[in-house]
Amino acid sequence: MEKGITKKATTTDGNETSMDNPANINEQHYEMMTDNVIKKAMVSSVYQSLLKPDINMFTTSNIVLGTILSEGNFYQTWKGKLTQNKSAPLQIVIKKTKDLKLLIMEVAPLGNLRQYLEIKANEMYYNVTSSKTLEMDFINQIIEASDVVHQLDPPGLFYCLCSSNVLLSSDQKCKLSGFASKESVRAREKWEEEYNLPRPIQWLAPEAIKLSHVIESDIWSLGLLMWEIFNAGKLPFGDVTDDEARQKVLKGQKPFKPTKCSDDMFDIMTQCWMCQPFNRPSLHDISVKCNELIQYEEV
Repeated sequence: MEKGITKKATTTDGNETSMDNPANINEQHYEMMTDNVIKKAMVSSVYQSLLKPDINMFTTSNIVLGTILSEGNFYQTWKGKLTQNKSAPLQIVIKKTKDLKLLIMEVAPLGNLRQYLEIKANEMYYNVTSSKTLEMDFINQIIEASDVVHQLDPPGLFYCLCSSNVLLSSDQKCKLSGFASKESVRAREKWEEEYNLPRPIQWLAPEAIKLSHVIESDIWSLGLLMWEIFNAGKLPFGDVTDDEARQKVLKGQKPFKPTKCSDDMFDIMTQCWMCQPFNRPSLHDISVKCNELIQYEEV
């Protein structure tokens, strides 16, 4: 989530407005952006054609806007509903990016994955010798969804692929957020670096820290996200400053092996952290290796 001063707006009468006529949004105030915004909305970013097979057929007349949840430097986030013929309206959040793209976001009531992992740390079943667990299910879902983002036209990149940007539906399905077009991601990173704003350094590949974010940079971040999943949502480098994290990454330091992670699983993670982007495995390779682990352990 973006931090800093954020502009919010609400309708003066509390009524909802359609996408085609948001003109009655006229009362504005400013407040500090905090992580509470994600707790209020509990949303997951999904391009309109990905939400459901037939949902790319809707027009803006199907979308009803409520109030603006937040407005940052790169997008506005609105509460809303999606009307679906005779079905009950779907509760959604709409993210409108500065390059006029719309992201339709379904509500994810279980919150983000980091919160879930922290809460469930003492309840979830961990087994060093078996990868057929909820963690592996999360990882496979994230890999599949990440591949969809990379296959968009134009391809999407993740600003920060981490557990706080993975949101959970009521049936524990992972929904990814924090992605945009390559141009948008690079513009945001450049802007934050230029104005010395906080960046998610702990999850960034060396080249992304140096403002050369590529698809392979997301593989690096995926390895760290997998590490988080096996380490109860803890930060990869602990409670360190951005400068300290930057030095660790650029010096080649890697997170330690989680106690509740098998050697084979950790080997997959470390391959994601190869210094040269072209040496990192593809999402397909990672998926194959994870499934091989599960199949091997079933024998």
